[in-house]
Amino acid sequence: MNKLSLEVLRELDACEDALTFFEKNFGSETEYTVTELIEKAKSLEVSIPAEYVSWLIKMCEFCQTEEMLEYFKSLKPYYEDVSWLMIRSKFCQTEEMLNYYKSLNPGYRDVSRLIRYCEFCQTEEMVNYYKSLNPHYEDVSWLIRYCEFCQTKEMEEYRDSLKKD
Repeated sequence: MNKLSLEVLRELDACEDALTFFEKNFGSETEYTVTELIEKAKSLEVSIPAEYVSWLIKMCEFCQTEEMLEYFKSLKPYYEDVSWLMIRSKFCQTEEMLNYYKSLNPGYRDVSRLIRYCEFCQTEEMVNYYKSLNPHYEDVSWLIRYCEFCQTKEMEEYRDSLKKD
C-alpha cells in the first residue's frame, strides 16, 4: 500500500468525518501518493484538518515522511495534536519535533502528559522545561504518581515546594 484512497482509509478504520471529507475533496476512486495528496490538498480552498493529517502519519507507514510532517506543521496544528502524534508515532519522536512542540508554547498539563506517555520525552531536559511552566501541585503529584521516570526525590522535593491549590 503506497497510495492513499478512500478504500485505504476505510480499511484503516478512519472516522466518518474524515471519510466524508476525503470523498468530497479527493474523490472516491482516485489514489494518491504522499506528494500528490499534499499537492492536491494545497490546491483546495479548505485545508485538511491537522488532526486528520496526524492520524494519517500515525496509521499509514508510507505517510511517515518528512514531506508529510512539513505539511502537517504548515497547517499550524494545536500543540495537543503534536503531542498526540509524538506519543503515538515513533517516527515523530525526534528532537526536531520536540523543538517544534515547544515552539507552540504548550500548557504544563499537556507537557506532563507527553512526559508520562512518551518515553522519548522522559529526560531531565523535558522535566526542567515542564518545571519552567510553573505547574500546579496537583499536576506534579499526578506526574510523580503515574510516571516512573519522575518518581525521584528531586521531583518530590519540587512538588513539596509548591503550594497546594
